[in-house]
Amino acid sequence: MAKAPKTAYVCSDCGAEYSKWMGQCKECYAWNTISEIRLVSAKESMTVLVAMRAKLLAKCKHSLRLACKKYRALAVDLTNSIVCLVVELCQVLLF
Repeated sequence: MAKAPKTAYVCSDCGAEYSKWMGQCKECYAWNTISEIRLVSAKESMTVLVAMRAKLLAKCKHSLRLACKKYRALAVDLTNSIVCLVVELCQVLLF
């Protein structure tokens, strides 16, 4: 049977941790800054991190492919423009 997830309560202002929710942080005295967080095992957090890394890599690869296509097309256009300029320059200088 699965264990109930462990929780902690953390102040968003100072980071103080508590075992139960409180209205006011005893460390920094701020009101309504205590939030519940779920504590996970190292194995579970590693699984999540690996999945997030894979997703991020896929996004990066996709963005890189798009950028390469864009710059390849730009390079072709630029090369064509340079060739045209060189031809025009030769025509002006030679004729």
